[in-house]
Amino acid sequence: MKLFETRTRIDRLEKLIKVCAWTRKIKVEDEWLTIEEFMKKYLDKDVTHGISPEAFEKMFKETKVSYDSKQK
Repeated sequence: MKLFETRTRIDRLEKLIKVCAWTRKIKVEDEWLTIEEFMKKYLDKDVTHGISPEAFEKMFKETKVSYDSKQK
């Protein structure tokens, strides 16, 4: 039973992807890749960029405040 539990734990750990909390790069072996590089190299997917509703709202508010303060 102990061998099975150990193997199960190893299987779970192998499924984890280490992501840098600051740069959001992904560690693969000894290399840190951008998300775009990782997607292309390992999943054969190209990445395009957009803006989430939350980011749009935040940017709009910050831009509006900046614009409003310049108008005074």
